[in-house]
Amino acid sequence: MQKYMFILYFGIFLGLFSCGENNGRNSNKIPARTPSNPSPIPSLPNGEIQNYLALVSENRILNDIKWLSSFKTRYYLAPEGVQVVLDLKEKWEQLSQGRNDIKIELIDHEWPQPSLKLTFIGDIDQEIVIGGHIDSINTDNEGVESSAPGADDNASGISVITEIIKILAESGYKSKNQLTFYAYAAEEVGLRGSYEIAKSYQDENKFVRGVLNLDGTNYNGSSKKIVLISDSTSSEQNTFLAKIIDDYIKVDWGYDSCDYACSDHYPWTYYGFKASFPAEALIAEENPYIHTSQDTLENMGYSANHSVLFAKLGLAYILSLDEVLENSVTFH
Repeated sequence: MQKYMFILYFGIFLGLFSCGENNGRNSNKIPARTPSNPSPIPSLPNGEIQNYLALVSENRILNDIKWLSSFKTRYYLAPEGVQVVLDLKEKWEQLSQGRNDIKIELIDHEWPQPSLKLTFIGDIDQEIVIGGHIDSINTDNEGVESSAPGADDNASGISVITEIIKILAESGYKSKNQLTFYAYAAEEVGLRGSYEIAKSYQDENKFVRGVLNLDGTNYNGSSKKIVLISDSTSSEQNTFLAKIIDDYIKVDWGYDSCDYACSDHYPWTYYGFKASFPAEALIAEENPYIHTSQDTLENMGYSANHSVLFAKLGLAYILSLDEVLENSVTFH
């Protein structure tokens, strides 16, 4: 979650943008196309979706957080920040073996660290997007040599995305929509990777059903287990996620606001797409160790139980929007 020097980076990288009173939203941007005649949201959960949620493994997520946070840093300018993306690409390729309907590619930027994209190729030209940033930062001593394990921020989000990919790929799930997963580069220095990607979607006038941002999923220290960020997000999609939480996850949740462009949902909203950011904690109760050398598994009880909630949320979100399983739905 980038909270540091945002105004500076935002101004340098995107000087033409304006952080006005509406938190940077631009009403002149082309609105995203939305599905016609969306299905009603059912009052009861879908048993088929629940079967998929039962496949989520806390141990696998834990091991992936451990692996990703074993890099000294994933800073966007550091050699390790490049290598971790290449290693993650190899891991995603292994998960996708035998699936000719899955495409994986690197997205190069003007800085060293690339972003990573995996797509389940569907039958129709519409996308459901889930992403999270792969870089890390130590704001006490920023640089390529600083220790920035980023176990929560955001090894946890990338590990959740990896778990969702594994379940969909190995279960043989065939999607209707294009299911697109991103590991964004350079979030911690101004949402730079996701800005370039979201802008490319607007430039190409792509049809996106919805975007879900996973940034910090493993800290279990808040009075609310899942917090839907209400500013610079889609209220329609947030309502849809709230129903998913009530029907499938069944934990105490709430709303809160960042009051600035705090993560990678923001560029998608800026460019007119329906995006949501389910956070791990209320802002006032967030992980005190992020952006330091102490953002470690040990400081999260060496458990990934909290991330399991977000893996289930992400899976239920995809399976509901994709409308392949019986009674799957979209939002109004």
